[in-house]
Amino acid sequence: MARGKRFTATERRRPAKGKIATVVLIAGLLALSGLGVRNLLYAAGWAGTSGSYRASSCEFSGSLSTWECSGTFVSDDRRIEDPRAGVDLSSDGRGRAVRVERTGLSGYQEVGGIATVEAIALILFGAVPVAVAGGFELRKRRRSARRGS
Repeated sequence: MARGKRFTATERRRPAKGKIATVVLIAGLLALSGLGVRNLLYAAGWAGTSGSYRASSCEFSGSLSTWECSGTFVSDDRRIEDPRAGVDLSSDGRGRAVRVERTGLSGYQEVGGIATVEAIALILFGAVPVAVAGGFELRKRRRSARRGS
């Protein structure tokens, strides 16, 4: 029986580091997709407490490309009213009613429009690379199995 090449400790560790990095990358991309799904549920109005928001003041945030507004949230059933609600809007919302979903104790998200598009983009940004990499891996394994049999 022929003896194989001896590897140094550094050479043996490289594949493990590469696999760990791949797992971390995939986990991060899937987490982005999960965040996108969560945002889509609120942006589409499928989750949370529906209501209207009237902004009393707004400032444009250039770093986020959104309008950071403060104003009053009133739920559709009128049971919840938050006079100090803060919402990031896609346009200046001063003086007009905007549809929002209450996402928790004090979080709000605009419903529809660009918020929905952003959520879908976040899902795709995380899921597409994972799906493509998974497809390549399956293809590689199938080819390898055909050669081995």
